[in-house]
Amino acid sequence: MEDFKRNRHRIASAGSFVVDEIGFPLVKAAHFSMFKGVYYAGSFVQSAINLIDSVTFECTKPISNEIKSISSKIEKFMHSNISWSYELFIERLNSFDSLLAEEKQEVENYFSSNGVSLYQDSIISSEKMQTIYEISKLIKYNTREFPEMSMISFVKYLLTYISLQGAMRRVNGIFINWINHEEPTIGEMVYFSKYAVAAYGKTVVRILLKRQVGDFFKSLPDREVFRDHCKIEDEDIILCRFGTEKFEPAYIISKDHSKKSLVLTIRGTFSLNDIFTDLTAEFIEYTYVNNATKERIKGLVHFGMLNSAQYLSDSIKTVILEELAKLRDYDLVITGHSLGAGVASLLTLIWMSDENFQNIPTKTFAYGCPSVVSESLNLVLKDRILTCIHGYDFVAELSLTSISNLYEVIKRLKTEEDLGWIDIAKIAHTSNISDSIEIMEIINRVYEGLDENWLQPAGKVYQLYDQKHHAESIRYVYNRPSNLRFLGGFINPGSYKRIQLASRFFKDHWPDTYEKALLGLSRGEIINI
Repeated sequence: MEDFKRNRHRIASAGSFVVDEIGFPLVKAAHFSMFKGVYYAGSFVQSAINLIDSVTFECTKPISNEIKSISSKIEKFMHSNISWSYELFIERLNSFDSLLAEEKQEVENYFSSNGVSLYQDSIISSEKMQTIYEISKLIKYNTREFPEMSMISFVKYLLTYISLQGAMRRVNGIFINWINHEEPTIGEMVYFSKYAVAAYGKTVVRILLKRQVGDFFKSLPDREVFRDHCKIEDEDIILCRFGTEKFEPAYIISKDHSKKSLVLTIRGTFSLNDIFTDLTAEFIEYTYVNNATKERIKGLVHFGMLNSAQYLSDSIKTVILEELAKLRDYDLVITGHSLGAGVASLLTLIWMSDENFQNIPTKTFAYGCPSVVSESLNLVLKDRILTCIHGYDFVAELSLTSISNLYEVIKRLKTEEDLGWIDIAKIAHTSNISDSIEIMEIINRVYEGLDENWLQPAGKVYQLYDQKHHAESIRYVYNRPSNLRFLGGFINPGSYKRIQLASRFFKDHWPDTYEKALLGLSRGEIINI
């Protein structure tokens, strides 16, 4: 251990060297091998070494020679593991569950024999282990219809589809009606985004937004971080719960005197329990009842998020109504990001049928909202919920139907190549748009024959783009200022039926990315073209 402490700076320097000088060639060679197929794996190591700079090679010659000597072992490993079928994957998942249970028991026995009890928040506590086990079951259940296909094949065809989507974005773009960011509803959407971000506490606010990594190790209560980021007083926080259980998300109830609003903020995915809610993704029938007309509208909703919304309604409705009774001229704002946005949307739907909320002005702002309601129910929500989708955020497109349909597209690409009709490696790297258009026409025909049981992001959807990162995708129905960095407009919620993957599909979903983009929009930030 002392040797490690003395030499840790050398280890860090060596790590940086390896990433800069060796890591990139390895990734490039892996990409080549992937498209050429698993049986080219034997040449992977040599391909990587050939790409490494000659000077670097001399410096690392002993390591390179050692790598060469084990290349045959690497090839065997790739043949036995990368080509896992779905059935083998499930078998390994079952083995992992069993191993985890055995390890958990050993650890519990050790702690018990030493007089130490395991806390509920420990990753190896019974509660956490049970959640991991149930998440594993959900993965198996939700992928039960996937036929046999190796992992390398799946990734190969998925990357090809991503390449095709990129080509089509450059040709077609996305048509939206540009909306001036000074419109009142857009201004409110910008303002309340800070609440959705602050709900994540110090991890997001301190580290991602302010880049103060050291603060992660300080005893900063999440409540304090939420208060400071939202610029409210401690006494304005009425109730907060940052811990979670299954179908019981974290939430904060607070007062915003500057906007005369009682704000209910629901946190997004941040724990194993939240992941469990996300993956409980079956569609369940829900009936909305209009109290004024008694009209009944049936539709489908996300089961896990409906359960969470119902829990919140049962738990905090009385508190909300009591506070609003004290604040007679205040309205109710419900907001959240990701999972929080989905739950906020369904809670809004529940309370729209509740006579206690009939005379309470309510607005919901959802950021990165998943697909949670079918079209029939969404028509009810269009005047109550404003959803913001940033850039290539793919969460808005995620549902069991969209994932299943994406798999059908990947199967079709594999079939086309097996029959010799297309060359995947050529398509993935081609600059010939006509080839891409031809394949996309085939894919469109596949989609036409697939399940139309869709869910949508809730309410009216405002699609926000950053010209610095998304310029190739934007097409506007009429002229708009070209020098503004952030631009957006309303788009049909039904536009999010297909999973569209791009290089920033995950980065664009981060809560801090939403807040920064919305602030840039409100300030009219200029881009140098």
